[in-house]
Amino acid sequence: INHYGYEYNCVSPNAKRLWKVFKAECDRLGILYKMQDIISCYKQGYSIQQLSFF
Repeated sequence: INHYGYEYNCVSPNAKRLWKVFKAECDRLGILYKMQDIISCYKQGYSIQQLSFF
């Protein structure tokens, strides 16, 4: 309570650094994190194709 009070959210003192790390890891792993990109990808749909191991 002393540091953040009764705020609904709390910003880390390292927020900028953490955001950079988060973005870098998402990019490295191919994970979408921007809502606009997520919705765009969702609207494209997906192909129904069975995987083949041979």
